[in-house]
Amino acid sequence: MNKRIAKKHLKVVSAIIIAPFVVKIGFNDRSKQVIDFGEWMKNQPKGIYDELTEEHQFSSEMRIEDGNLVWGNNWLISFDVMNYYHGDLFGYYE
Repeated sequence: MNKRIAKKHLKVVSAIIIAPFVVKIGFNDRSKQVIDFGEWMKNQPKGIYDELTEEHQFSSEMRIEDGNLVWGNNWLISFDVMNYYHGDLFGYYE
């Protein structure tokens, strides 16, 4: 990360699939982070995320909305922007 930015001002501005379930995310402070969602997707129980377990669905459903990276209708998958920023889907960041 180039500099510390306040959470309320941090936004996702770009997202590119660079490998199966791996996304390069750009932020409004010009920093970038690469996150592999593959392991997380693989460990989800059958049911709610099934539509996104196929690579083409994962990439076609991905979008930036309100400064966050989300998938599916009604933000079926979304994490806090700070988690993306720190490259850790499960950490807690203020």
